[in-house]
Amino acid sequence: MTIAYQGFVVDGEAYPSVSSIIKSDPKHKQSKKSACLANQGKKKQHQLNSTNRGLAVHNACRQYLKTGECDLDPAYFKYFDPVHDLLKTLDLKLWWAEGPVLEELNHLRSGDKSAVWSNKPHKYIGIPDAAGLVGGVPCLLEFKTSTLPIRSNYNPKQFNQYSEWVRYSCAAQQVSAYIHAWNQRIKSRPIHTGLIINSTPEGAQLFIVEKGEVKKRLASFHKLCKEYKSLY
Repeated sequence: MTIAYQGFVVDGEAYPSVSSIIKSDPKHKQSKKSACLANQGKKKQHQLNSTNRGLAVHNACRQYLKTGECDLDPAYFKYFDPVHDLLKTLDLKLWWAEGPVLEELNHLRSGDKSAVWSNKPHKYIGIPDAAGLVGGVPCLLEFKTSTLPIRSNYNPKQFNQYSEWVRYSCAAQQVSAYIHAWNQRIKSRPIHTGLIINSTPEGAQLFIVEKGEVKKRLASFHKLCKEYKSLY
């Protein structure tokens, strides 16, 4: 049974979240195993730390985008500061920051929550981190954090790179799924480009997911949707 995501029900039905579907991918599970090989005995603490870090930095990004300020535990400054510095360089006109910034998007609200969803050809729901014009180009933004840089490709002979590649691959699928759902719900402001901003203690990475890759990643995600529904 699927539990309503963030309390959202679409036409009386609870849709699975984009992140839940992606986490069901065997590649994702294998990357988790490989990433933990060097940290056996610290797995639970690592998961707790990464979850807390991600939530803290996401909240800080949302606050900063909306108000220009944010409230953040100093323990996470080394992850937020690189994102903050990068965002200052972007010519960003904001439409969405984990919820509508523009009044015309208020139909995506349900109480104090907001989301985008796709009801065809596959049913799923999620909350994009941000969307708007970046240098005049409509883009959907996704923020990530990691202790090491992620990579958009990897050498199969270098297995230690695998988990870093899978993290990028999952983020690109997530962005592509959100773009598809966004375009189904918001006809007046179509988006065809995704931006992944990944922050590490050493700096921020910016990946551009262009239209061709969005199409490719979306096809992979829709395949995952079918597999997910067969399991759940």
